[in-house]
This record gives sequence, structure tokens and C-alpha cells, in this order.
Amino acid sequence: MLSWNGNECKPLGIGPNGDGLPRPASLVRRQRTVPAPFSFERRDSARAKSISEIRLEQDLAIAAEASAAVLARPFRANPLPRSTVEPRYEVGRCRFTLSNPR
Repeated sequence: MLSWNGNECKPLGIGPNGDGLPRPASLVRRQRTVPAPFSFERRDSARAKSISEIRLEQDLAIAAEASAAVLARPFRANPLPRSTVEPRYEVGRCRFTLSNPR
């Protein structure tokens, strides 16, 4: 479909507005909404911190330092106990077969 634009004929959909309708760009432009911060955010940022909030931040900082210190230390496994390495079951089975012949 074609639209008449002054001296030339253009197909619809090809234009500054992109909707294919022949109208001036000044009618299509609209102001954009700029979001404003909520009033409670402004109020909370201006208010001084309470003692409990300061203590909570301090406690969290101390806990974070303690966990960082634990994580900074390399892992070192303890040696295996001797009872795990000894073949006790095999020794007992051999004794049982020797003491109870069939």
C-alpha cells in the first residue's frame, strides 16, 4: 500500500515513525517518565543509624573476619587411624576357620 507524501509516493511502514501512518513526528514524540526515588528511601538515608543497627553491623563484620580467617588457613587432614589400616576382619576370619574345622 502506498501513501502520498507531498511530491513523492512512499510505501506504508517506511517512515520516521515506523508505524506506516503518514503523520508528523511532533505528534508521535512523547515525554518519557523519569522515575523518582520513593519518599521512604530518602527519609531512611537521611536518618541516623540506631545503636542496634550499629551493633548488628559490627557483629556481622566480626563474624565475616572470623570466617575469612578460618578459610584462609589451609586444610590439613589428620592421618588415618591404625585400626582402619589393619585387616582385622581377615585375621578374625582366619582364626575362626582354624579353630572350627569342618
